Amino acid sequence: METITPRGGGANTAQPENMAMSPEIWRYVFDTIEDPAFLHDAQFRVMLANRAYCRAAGVTEAQALGKPYWEVFPRGTGPMPGCKDAIIGKGHDGSQEEANVGGKLFFSRGYTVRDAQDKPLYALHVLSDITAQRQAEATLAGSEERSRRATETARDAIIIIDGESGAVTAWNPAVEVMFGYDKEEVIGRVLHEINYPTPFSRGGHESHGAFLNHRRRRGDRPDPGAGGPAQERDGIPHRAFPVRHADWRQMAGHRHRARHQ
Repeated sequence: METITPRGGGANTAQPENMAMSPEIWRYVFDTIEDPAFLHDAQFRVMLANRAYCRAAGVTEAQALGKPYWEVFPRGTGPMPGCKDAIIGKGHDGSQEEANVGGKLFFSRGYTVRDAQDKPLYALHVLSDITAQRQAEATLAGSEERSRRATETARDAIIIIDGESGAVTAWNPAVEVMFGYDKEEVIGRVLHEINYPTPFSRGGHESHGAFLNHRRRRGDRPDPGAGGPAQERDGIPHRAFPVRHADWRQMAGHRHRARHQ
């Protein structure tokens, strides 16, 4: 946590009871907020700006005060839409919106201050830099899309299940051909409900989650599992085939240990 020295520079000798009544205490508190924060009036003019806001805007507080905030930070052609709605009194108590500034993405939380007649007086905005978060989300989404495409186009039958509940989360076209179940019919269901030859059903485990936990406790490496007879949806016994079981968390753990040996 950042320790803030009063902007006056000297030690504050005021008694605690006097400080509680002094408006200056709010400036000190405001400066402890690590994200850029500012207060504006009903005309959207900056009334107070913390140190993080001034750093982000590249100005001093004196340079920011009295100006419409979109001329300072975050820059734009007018107030942010949600902020404008809150101030002109459309039933909003605040706003939440994103602002793109110089290649960085900020999430703005606005809090409207109203008088006893519900007239908006001021608004406090706190802006969080979410650039890295959005980039990570985009990278993850791209990875998931590549995995989905690889699964969908694979010639091998591929089933992906949730490691805890055992519910099916992916069921590719090759599996549809093999068992006769469409993807929409099995997503969200557990494997033993559709007569799939699961190793846990033959090992005395009540669920796939229990089977995975059993393997993790033993420290088993992901390896081919035994094949077994299954049934198509019409009840006709299906041919036996090998099942390869891969626990992604286990695989990641083994790779990590291998790199550090």
